[in-house]
Amino acid sequence: MGKRLSKTTKQKIYQRFMSGETNITKLAKNFRLSRKVVYKILKEELQKHSEETLKQIRLKEKKEKEKQQEERKAKAAERRKIRSMFWELKTHVDDFWDHTEYKVADKLNICISEVFRALQNDVKYKKLETLRNKNLEAAMNRLQLQNSISMSKSTRINTTQAVMLSLSVYKHDTAREKLIYSANVERPNDLPEALPVHHFSHMHYLVQQLEEHEEEQAEEMEAQKQEA
Repeated sequence: MGKRLSKTTKQKIYQRFMSGETNITKLAKNFRLSRKVVYKILKEELQKHSEETLKQIRLKEKKEKEKQQEERKAKAAERRKIRSMFWELKTHVDDFWDHTEYKVADKLNICISEVFRALQNDVKYKKLETLRNKNLEAAMNRLQLQNSISMSKSTRINTTQAVMLSLSVYKHDTAREKLIYSANVERPNDLPEALPVHHFSHMHYLVQQLEEHEEEQAEEMEAQKQEA
């Protein structure tokens, strides 16, 4: 009857074999065992370690999954908070440009991109973005008209006026809030490659120009009536 080997001895045999320092024949000689017994010990230990490793992997995966679920819940709660705050703080100014988004980011001390991500799937916000684009397009068309009138009185124009007079070769990048030169011909030196919309002081410039243009038109019409 063969002698019973302790758990410690079996672990030593396994560890020495796995270290690559020896082989089954040398282990059998060193521990005074048959090759068959050494092979059986190695097989049992390998299976045991494989099962333990598998358990550790599964436990780690479970913890990571639970952590990810908690993070998703926390992120969802944060985005609900962002959306709620946005609609609470929204004003009529938001019909023209992203105004309250920056207020929310400032109040919550978060990156503005987080605010946009929280709002991007909101149905009401999508409608608001559509309204903004329409208002921006209308404002630019009206400003283009005013600048065309101004051109008849002056031969010098600034960069903004040059862009307004060449809107057909620009596209509005809503993601970056820029007007991007998009013509397939070489860009003239007097036209910029891109013009950030915020250069209009978040539309205040546009609104001011439009109001002044409307006042001038009203005055001209009144003068024409008086002359008639």
